[in-house]
Amino acid sequence: MILRFEKYGRRLPDYLVFSVFCFPMPIVGLPLALQALYRIYKNSNQYYGKFLAWLSTVLNISTIVFTIIIYAINLSQESKMQAFEKQVISTVGPLCGSCETVEKRSTFPIDRKVLIWDMRNGWRSEAQKRLRKDLRASESDKSLIVFMIVHKREEQVGTYSVSGMPAYRQFIDLCVAIWPEQEAIGMFSIVSEKPRRSRPVSHFPEYGETNDPIANGVENLLWKNQLQIRRSMKTRN
Repeated sequence: MILRFEKYGRRLPDYLVFSVFCFPMPIVGLPLALQALYRIYKNSNQYYGKFLAWLSTVLNISTIVFTIIIYAINLSQESKMQAFEKQVISTVGPLCGSCETVEKRSTFPIDRKVLIWDMRNGWRSEAQKRLRKDLRASESDKSLIVFMIVHKREEQVGTYSVSGMPAYRQFIDLCVAIWPEQEAIGMFSIVSEKPRRSRPVSHFPEYGETNDPIANGVENLLWKNQLQIRRSMKTRN
């Protein structure tokens, strides 16, 4: 850029031209920037409140949508599992009648997942959830060991002094079968936990908890079965 004085015709250096035109800009712009910052600060509470309200709404909507998606996925998986379980029980359920008379096998196939089914109410037993995760059956399994709760017998082991209500220990009979071979393995019995020695006054009977003992009993039975098979293999060798 070249400027010349009209009167003298002299050239003005570029750096001086830059300084003349640009030096006033910070002087003019700084107050404007400070004024804008002050306005933002003055209204910050209002903007901050609006932002928090907007963010809260977005998060709530996202949480609801995420919850609905997870629920739909779980519902779909549960429906598939229920259909699979009914298919399995429809084939091995009739074996419960012969479980009491069949000669109990000392060993049965290993490396199979487990399904614990309550034949009395026609539903998956709560003990299924107490099993180790790697033992629980899924709809993709091609073979299973099925434990079917057939009977629950009660034995009174005490009476609560205030309410006079009885306390029972339970004996659970399970028919064990393998699927898809549709073969009964035998009948096994598991004892529940002892009922509580004391409790708040209640006017209903007390029963020993059964789900944990059933799950532990099934796992112990599988472990003993694997141990027996290994011993048999060593004896043959």
